[in-house]
Amino acid sequence: MDREDIIRVLQNREMTQDQIADEIIGKYTTDDRSRKGYLKIGAQILVENELEFLLNEMVESHILGMKRINNGLLEKIYYHII
Repeated sequence: MDREDIIRVLQNREMTQDQIADEIIGKYTTDDRSRKGYLKIGAQILVENELEFLLNEMVESHILGMKRINNGLLEKIYYHII
């Protein structure tokens, strides 16, 4: 995962960090209690950690914009600055 992946996922949309992570590795589930579901949870955690670092770096470099919304939870929304 790198900057190009994030820009490709965002395109002309606004997304939260969780939405970006879901687009990159897919949604995970443990409904079937399979090993695959639990491995995806571990991958999700690793992707989210790396993603947070990359998003902050890209906002500081003015590649991405960020705004905060309060819809019960304070969330950061990211968008690509064209």
